Amino acid sequence: MSIEADSTTTHATPRRADPFAGLREDQVLRCGDPTTGWQWFYDCDGSTVLKYHERDGYVPTPTALTEVAETVALESTEAYSVSEVYLEVYAGERV
Repeated sequence: MSIEADSTTTHATPRRADPFAGLREDQVLRCGDPTTGWQWFYDCDGSTVLKYHERDGYVPTPTALTEVAETVALESTEAYSVSEVYLEVYAGERV
């Protein structure tokens, strides 16, 4: 009996225990839920993990690394590594 990989799920960021592994210092995780239309970002600076959610006006909120890993692993979440500039633009820090 063979086990086939599920080819219906595509993500730019591979699912792994550390969702920030492989990100450069100038990158953040950009996440979205196509069902709700919500968008949010995760940033990790050493041991501090921050979440910037659209519904909160992209105000930084301390978040546990396990929450990030569990959220990114959800089928309904799309996650991509992007430049910090994206977050700065959405947060109104850059035009």
